[in-house]
Amino acid sequence: MRTDKILKRTRAAAAAALGAAVLIQAGSPVFAAEGLRYIDVRDALAGGAAAIALKDGALEAAGTRSGSSEGSLPGLADLIKDSPSLKTVTIAFEDVEKLVTENCPAVKALEKARKAQKDQKEDATESIEAQISLYSMERDMYEAQVPALRAAAAGYESLAEAGGEDQALWEAAARAAEAQLGLAQTMSGALSAAVRGLESAADQTERAADNAHDIALIENAESRALIVKAAEDLALSIAELQLQKDDISRARGAAQRSADVLEIMVRYGKAAPLALEQAKAALKELEIREKSLGEAAELAGNHLAQMCGYEGAAAKISPLPQVSKEKLTSMDWNEDLKTALSKSFEIRKAQETEESTQLYATVAQKDAAQAALKDAESRAPAALRDLYDAVKTGAKDADLASEKTILAKKTLESQAIRLKHGLISRNAYLDSEDEVRAAESAEKAALLSLFKAMNDYSWALRGIMK
Repeated sequence: MRTDKILKRTRAAAAAALGAAVLIQAGSPVFAAEGLRYIDVRDALAGGAAAIALKDGALEAAGTRSGSSEGSLPGLADLIKDSPSLKTVTIAFEDVEKLVTENCPAVKALEKARKAQKDQKEDATESIEAQISLYSMERDMYEAQVPALRAAAAGYESLAEAGGEDQALWEAAARAAEAQLGLAQTMSGALSAAVRGLESAADQTERAADNAHDIALIENAESRALIVKAAEDLALSIAELQLQKDDISRARGAAQRSADVLEIMVRYGKAAPLALEQAKAALKELEIREKSLGEAAELAGNHLAQMCGYEGAAAKISPLPQVSKEKLTSMDWNEDLKTALSKSFEIRKAQETEESTQLYATVAQKDAAQAALKDAESRAPAALRDLYDAVKTGAKDADLASEKTILAKKTLESQAIRLKHGLISRNAYLDSEDEVRAAESAEKAALLSLFKAMNDYSWALRGIMK
């Protein structure tokens, strides 16, 4: 009973998250913002629930509307049914930063804010105010996505905590939802920084202009970096979903072989028909799970594609480069800590604030600024150490997974000889092949975890220690 309730809540939460995403990709920011005004949480759940029918292959049955008052948006299933199919674009991870920097609207907004802060032109006031209005609206749009995405992530985490054979699937889905949640929160924060920067350019007081300008520029650079990192985190979540989908596909192949054997055994009276029905039901469940992972990857891929400038597309991630041994051995804790402290956006902002309080602040404000700076500086070493240790642990796990792959391949070679001499069945050999593919998949997952850890560590050396 408890599992059924969790599943229902998770489906509803996932529907709400998908509904929010569809609203954003269905039209302009104005359309999305206006539409979200008419939808509270319950209405979003009801309107989005139709999309869950897609998971069960029942799009025709999902054509309901939300049931909200006149003037609300169409049901989610109607939007999905009427929307054009998404083309697929393959993006290399190393290109994400360049593409996002050049094409993401929030990054462009930050660039305009930076130029406005630098130029401080009096005749730009009206233009800046219009930009403030536009970016405030876009910020509100992203903030409106947060509750539904948070609910989806929580729902998937509940299913993962319940354990069972689907635990890895739900964990991957939860991480993807969390990546999209982080992206929405980051975009909202970045646009808020852009608005603050534009407001700073419009009405800074002369006395605090220089210092406020420096803080605004640091905030601007931090927001740009956070957007790029959020996009990279989303790209890595897509890569993880692709791995999960491959695992399900492999399991489905093995289940199909088992069902084929059972069918023959039933035909000759060597197995009960019920066993065959159970095998077919398990196979069907694997097909549904594989489809669900594909849909989750497409939704996340659509978000990433939009950030990279590809409209009406879903992004896939090309194979990730491996973390080289040279890069691992070149990590120097002491030198890296110096770099991280000097680049930290949090520390730099605290330093600027502390300096500004020496000019015009009260004693209490000066004390608070000094305390904030000391706090930021004291927390940085522990944060970097966690990231450093994560890389080292990830490298050990990847080496262990590689050894297991080598062992599985040696076992397969032995099984090939035994098959040739008639000592094992064809299915036994295929099972060994599956074990090799499972080991290879585990190795890919370990390499992905290592890549994630190294990417987080690299960003810490660029100022983002989160």
